[in-house]
Amino acid sequence: MSAADHLAAAGRALLAAADELRATGGPTTIFSTGPGGALPPGRSRRWLRDHAAEIGGTRVGGKRGRGVAWLVTREQYDAWLASQGTARVEPAPAATVIPIDALIASAGFRATRSA
Repeated sequence: MSAADHLAAAGRALLAAADELRATGGPTTIFSTGPGGALPPGRSRRWLRDHAAEIGGTRVGGKRGRGVAWLVTREQYDAWLASQGTARVEPAPAATVIPIDALIASAGFRATRSA
């Protein structure tokens, strides 16, 4: 089977999966990593491919490569985006910079004034 045949089969699988998703909840926007698929605003196809599993998308197509496509509904994307906005912010690690006077004193030396 040629690459074009694989791509055509992936496209058919993508359309079938999109129809199935639409049938469950009425009209909705479906973002896809497949050729010609809609993408989230400001995001690339590669970004969607890398984050689709984390967002909760559906994988369709082959085992690997171009035959694989991810489908993410707008509702899934919006929920993921909202959860990212409320993600816990971790505090910055403690500074490793110690004032030189404190470092000299902790080493047991007495700071003197240079001439």
